[in-house]
Amino acid sequence: MNVLRLFVGGIHYEADEHDLQMLFESPSVRVTDAVIMRDKEQGNRSKGFGFVTIETTRSLRDVIEEYHLSKIKGRQVTVNAAKEKVTKARA
Repeated sequence: MNVLRLFVGGIHYEADEHDLQMLFESPSVRVTDAVIMRDKEQGNRSKGFGFVTIETTRSLRDVIEEYHLSKIKGRQVTVNAAKEKVTKARA
């Protein structure tokens, strides 16, 4: 079983985590975490991107090929491998 973390961009501003989870959930994919990044200074408004962690027997490439350019609430999203967060060293 592969555990994959995906970046999802272009998410409709009215979409929520459930919508994001439902895009990926299938017999061969189990969503373990779905989060849409929000701007707390703008009243918790969606920033239009999020991350999904899934468990699957499929390869990262297969998952991206299937879900890239899918739609959530009528808006096309991009799906890519999530990159590790780089923390900046303080001087």
